[in-house]
Amino acid sequence: MAISVEFTYVPGYPKETYSNSGGDSSVTAKYYCAWGDRLTFAKELLGYRAGIIRIPPTIYASGTGGLLWAKTVDIEPHGGLVQDTGEYVKAIVTCIYGVMPYNPLRPQIFNGYKVHVTETITPSTEFLTLGRSNIGWYDGTKIDEIEAPALIVRMFDWSYTIHNVPIEQRQQLAGLIDLTGKINSNACYSYLWQDSFLPGTLLAGNSQITHSLDPSGERTLEITMNYTFRATGWNKFPRVSKPDTNGNPTWEYIYTVSGGASVDIVYPYESADFSGFVL
Repeated sequence: MAISVEFTYVPGYPKETYSNSGGDSSVTAKYYCAWGDRLTFAKELLGYRAGIIRIPPTIYASGTGGLLWAKTVDIEPHGGLVQDTGEYVKAIVTCIYGVMPYNPLRPQIFNGYKVHVTETITPSTEFLTLGRSNIGWYDGTKIDEIEAPALIVRMFDWSYTIHNVPIEQRQQLAGLIDLTGKINSNACYSYLWQDSFLPGTLLAGNSQITHSLDPSGERTLEITMNYTFRATGWNKFPRVSKPDTNGNPTWEYIYTVSGGASVDIVYPYESADFSGFVL
């Protein structure tokens, strides 16, 4: 515990709770410290930013092999009240240690600042109505408009959140807004997926930006980008008249009516560099 202030342990603590689900494990620890040191103690327990460096939260040494980090701190007075100053002699600092959604010891770099990233992946699907000009029934009857088959395209939504972004980086948000509705021109790596998404397979959806204060009083941002991954790519479309060996439509680029060369390809989705927001 890298703490600069003097403190002692409250008898009867810590109280430990461990779960085989991992995320439910927690420890409640209580400490005594001087009243005047309480805020410094809380800040050093929870971690804080010092310039471009982010000091991580304190680790609870449980001996179980898992890492539990200081997540919340509660402060209450202890001992006598000094009437002349209106301050107490001591404080009881209660710290709850738990599992973090990211490893504070493994930061990533966002415009020179140390930040942390979390990801979630949610399977999703899209229904595409297939063209019916080149397909029909076994007896030669053409398919009516209401009978046109739909193709289920399997995809997944990738939510990518950058935590602890300094407020000074808010000027970067204009670039984030500009990405909405565009597809990636560069490969984007997912630590959760353990693979890269090829160019043209990620569509940037709506983003979310929230503002908060860290334990040191620094204003920080949390930036969440929502992408949708489609393995076939977003600028390719199903071609019923040219099925693959399994009878499924192939996915191809579309061209201008008179075209056929690469310069005649129509790209409904504009490409953009996602590297500024996929670290």
